[in-house]
Amino acid sequence: MKANQATHSVREMCRLLKVSKSGFYAWVERPMSPVLGPTLSLTATIHEIHRRSRGAYGAPNIHAELADDVRAKSKARRAMRRISEVVYT
Repeated sequence: MKANQATHSVREMCRLLKVSKSGFYAWVERPMSPVLGPTLSLTATIHEIHRRSRGAYGAPNIHAELADDVRAKSKARRAMRRISEVVYT
């Protein structure tokens, strides 16, 4: 919604998305969850590794670079799926 605030009012977007304005503003003010911070950091690292490999690395190679993180394998797969959806659609 923030990306579209220049062209559409918050009231209009909330109506179209069927959310309340107060709920939207409460969500905006809410602090980041303790789980989301590390996830965003790991996702950024995965994207950086993929960019450095000029798109050649898939989930197994990225996971090899992130071997110290136990959760990295499934997150690498998910991130690679999202990258391929963006690049190839």
